[in-house]
Formats: sequence, C-alpha cells, structure tokens
Amino acid sequence: MGTITQRKLVDGSIRYRAEIRINRKDLPIYKESKTFGSKKVAAIWLAKREAEIEENPEILFGQEDVIDLTLSNAISKYLAEVGAEYGRTKTYSLKLIQKFPIARNVITKIKSTHIAEHVALRKKGIEDLGLTPVASSTLQHELLHIRGVLSHATVMWDIDIDLNAFDKATAQLRKTRQISSSQKRVILAK
Repeated sequence: MGTITQRKLVDGSIRYRAEIRINRKDLPIYKESKTFGSKKVAAIWLAKREAEIEENPEILFGQEDVIDLTLSNAISKYLAEVGAEYGRTKTYSLKLIQKFPIARNVITKIKSTHIAEHVALRKKGIEDLGLTPVASSTLQHELLHIRGVLSHATVMWDIDIDLNAFDKATAQLRKTRQISSSQKRVILAK
C-alpha cells in the first residue's frame, strides 16, 4: 500500500518521502504523503498510518476529522452553528449534558447501553456535580436534545449515525417508564 522514496536535496541532505496511494474499485483515489529526515521514522509513520486506514476506512472518504467526534465536541459545534436559534433552557441543557459520561463517547459509537446508563445515572443523581435525581420527563427532554445534535450531525456534517437504534432505545425506555412526557398541570380556579 505504501512506498518510501529517497530524495537528495540541493544542500546535499537526504530526505525520505513516505507515500500511501490507494486506488480501489468503487472508492475514491486516496493519496497521502509525508517527508521525514530518516528512513526508519518514515517506515514507522507509514505502518502506523496504514493501520489507521485499515481500522477506519472512513479516512478514504475524507471523513477522518469526524471519526473521533465525541458527543461533547458535537454539542459545542452544534451550539456554535445553531445555538443562537434556541432559548436558554435548551442551551443550558446541552451544556450540562457535556459534563456527563455519555458526552465522552464518539457520536458514531453511541449505543443503547450508553443511553440506558445515562438515564440510570440521572435518575440516581450525581453528587459530584451537585445534581439531584431528575424526573422522567426531564430525561426525555435531555434525550431529545441529544437526538437533535445527532440528527444535525447526520444531515449537516454528513456523519453516518444510526438514529434508528437511538429511537429504538428511547422507545424501550419510554415503554419501561424510565422516560416519559411531562404531566399536564391542572390549574385549580379559586
């Protein structure tokens, strides 16, 4: 997949250029190169980069930057792009979500277990952050806000996220009454 070529510069020093070129059927042509002062360093970079490409084929499509986008970073990016369109409550809620363990997950790898863990954590309360347990309706709002960020990432940033799995997880949480709509308030006239 990769090659290393030796080049002699005008000043007489030798540089090594490591190049990766991939030309596969049904994929765009991918080229990447980097120049080093020693052949050994070039070989190490080449092997490491080839392993990264093998592990994350999204790199071939130019999506390397979004591969490791955590929910926390996605929320920051989302708020920078559309945050002014929303009120204080949604903005505050999203910033609060950034402090929870679910926000450390890469958005393409958020699973139903992460969602269930988040719900359980919020129902229990988080003493470290001074947060008391919340109602199931608050949890539903948080999950809707998270889904909004993931949906935006899918449409606007062209990131492949399985929203169907997210929806199935929230439907199951609703079915087991872990999350729910807010109760209607009854106003009694005196």
